[in-house]
Amino acid sequence: MKYKNYQVEDFVADLDFIRWVTNPDADDQHFWNQWIAENPGKKPIIDEARLIVVSLKSVVNYPPYSPH
Repeated sequence: MKYKNYQVEDFVADLDFIRWVTNPDADDQHFWNQWIAENPGKKPIIDEARLIVVSLKSVVNYPPYSPH
């Protein structure tokens, strides 16, 4: 799976992850909650990346997400 080898900086740069943190929809919530449940060892990395994205949100104006 795409996120298996991700580190904090990879999550912080991932547009899907950023959308989940900044403006999630039901599908995002379901995907990430399930992914974290299946990869509990990555939870500290996810938590750190979320904190960074939330911190950056007040400084960076992320462009609106548009699906492919």
